[in-house]
Amino acid sequence: MKRVFPALFAALLIFHGCTREKQTPDGPTDIRVRNITEADFLSVTVNTGEEEYLFGDVAAHSETGYYRFEIAYPDAEVTFTFNGNLYTTGVPDNTYAVPLQQGKFTYEIWISDDPNRVIATRVIADAPLGE
Repeated sequence: MKRVFPALFAALLIFHGCTREKQTPDGPTDIRVRNITEADFLSVTVNTGEEEYLFGDVAAHSETGYYRFEIAYPDAEVTFTFNGNLYTTGVPDNTYAVPLQQGKFTYEIWISDDPNRVIATRVIADAPLGE
């Protein structure tokens, strides 16, 4: 009986550790996209440098649901199609960037340079994870 309890306790710890989502100070991070313009954007994609996710179409003055990234940065590559043209923020250099860490964040997006098809973004901290 003395040997059963330690073995059972160890098994429960292993099972619990395997079923929980891995969390680190750097993530996970829930990201959503908010279109703050008068235009509808098609095929909005966010690439954090670690992962890429297609949020789909985002209508004018609307936002997507959250998507969980293992790690995300304040600067991410955002692309979308508008009037048949591809717009992008470009690929940021996150070599020395600090991750957004655990939480819920919104990337607000808009066209900053229409002739050159450049997007600008702003990061808004929404809430801690779990809220």
